[in-house]
Amino acid sequence: MLNLTDVCADADDSVVERCADDRDQYCCKDSHALIVMPFTAFNDLLWPENLKRKANQILGNHEITINEQYPSAEGLDPFSMLEGNFETLADACVSVNAALLSQIGNIRGKLPVVYVNYRGTFEEIDSPDYYGAYYSHTEWQSACQTAISESSRENREEEAERIHPIDLILINLANLGRREDGSEDTDHKCTNAVLAHEMGHAVSLRHAGHPTNLMYPSCDTNYTQEKLSKKQVAKFCRKRGFNRHPSLP
Repeated sequence: MLNLTDVCADADDSVVERCADDRDQYCCKDSHALIVMPFTAFNDLLWPENLKRKANQILGNHEITINEQYPSAEGLDPFSMLEGNFETLADACVSVNAALLSQIGNIRGKLPVVYVNYRGTFEEIDSPDYYGAYYSHTEWQSACQTAISESSRENREEEAERIHPIDLILINLANLGRREDGSEDTDHKCTNAVLAHEMGHAVSLRHAGHPTNLMYPSCDTNYTQEKLSKKQVAKFCRKRGFNRHPSLP
């Protein structure tokens, strides 16, 4: 009888190979680029730049690159919609949705990465990640519609109806620079890999159990959390863009 593990291994071998300079590490057979669209209201681009640089350092070891395509400058300014500190999830959802809708014609094939200053944590929308979260289009629409409908916002019914299903990553600027216990993350060891980690979720990776793996669910300063297994690398290598569902133009 054919062993399922062997089938999976064969499938992995079709897209990955051992990296030339490291016999214990796997790379995409063909250099692979994933396109993200960054949204941030903050003039200081230190965090977005640091997170992108770290993501490309980690994933670049496997012949995977994160490329950016910035939102169009035409029409409404998506950045102004994200200014300020969001006290409730409903408020964050309404503003993020407005920013995304301003670019609705440009999102197909790309993954929006939205930086917001949110006073809560994204655990409230079913994410165990302290610094950020990936949402499929259905998860995003459902979570926001629930939060808005249960809020005290004056136009909550109309606002909930306007939430568009879009795959995206949210990065919580309010939590970057500190650890989950509230202490300062002075060397940024807990936060620099957050974009790479959420990109892992975006290609369907689940949390991993070993503290050296990129997909480990919490920060352990005793380890560097950057490793990826062969199967994890294969998931990245197979991904061919984001937001290809019919609800997008």
